[in-house]
Formats: sequence, structure tokens, C-alpha cells
Amino acid sequence: MNKENTIVDHLQKNVMRQFGKQINTATDCINLASLLTQKFNTNISAQTLRRFFGLIKSTSESSQFTLDLLSKFFGYEDFKDFN
Repeated sequence: MNKENTIVDHLQKNVMRQFGKQINTATDCINLASLLTQKFNTNISAQTLRRFFGLIKSTSESSQFTLDLLSKFFGYEDFKDFN
């Protein structure tokens, strides 16, 4: 496992801790997307979160926007600050 994957795994765990539950279903992702939209007045799709949490396959890495937003969710300025 490379360093980037380890950091993203850590980010996933922190987001779930802040959210208050495991992210295991599409409904969890819908609820998290709604919470993020309300909290940060920005849009992130449940589908993006499903890819981030490995609920659906993806051939690409998460975008900087996604990593930054999820880092902000638990108090960091952005993903670079979290990293």
C-alpha cells in the first residue's frame, strides 16, 4: 500500500467518525452528501462518495475537491493540511 492510499484510508475513517457511523450503503452516502451540502453550501454527489468509500468501483483517484471537502468536514483547512 502506498502512502497516498494510507492517507486516504485515514481520511475515510475520520469522515466516518465525524459522521457518527460507518459508510456502508448508498443511503449513508446520500445522507452524508446532504450534510456536506448543508454545512459547506456546496454540492457533492452521493455517487462521488460511493466511489470514495469503495462502494462502487472506480478507475480514477478522488478529485482534489472531494479530498479537500472531506478534510474540511472534520476541521482541516484542506487535504494538504490534513496530510
